[in-house]
Amino acid sequence: MTKGATDAALDGRWGNGEGFEYSFHNGSWEYSWHDGKLPVARGTFSAAAGAITMTRTHVRHAIAGPPLMLEPGPEWYSGSGLKSAMLAQGFPPETADEAAQGFFAPQTELYSVDGDVLVLTLFGEAQTWTRK
Repeated sequence: MTKGATDAALDGRWGNGEGFEYSFHNGSWEYSWHDGKLPVARGTFSAAAGAITMTRTHVRHAIAGPPLMLEPGPEWYSGSGLKSAMLAQGFPPETADEAAQGFFAPQTELYSVDGDVLVLTLFGEAQTWTRK
């Protein structure tokens, strides 16, 4: 696959049985809680040869909880928007920079799809997701 290519086997909604859900579609993804009712992060992805690189483009206040402790709200934040919100709430500039860089850095992980089962390794831990 070429750079930016996606694996069509990933397209669809995937749940982990605990209320968390990933939705992958044609190079875009969204992560949500409460069975897809509370989206908290979204971005772009490319996948090839069992590796997926996901890059967040936006996060919602809900994901920016502890240790950031932003006030809850429905807003979507880009990297600069998250940094601005943190600064407005009194976070030191270094903390705001670190959070924005961390949340929006590309993340490359391993994955495999076998029928309706997705095994996605996140932060070194293999997790099983089922197609919805």
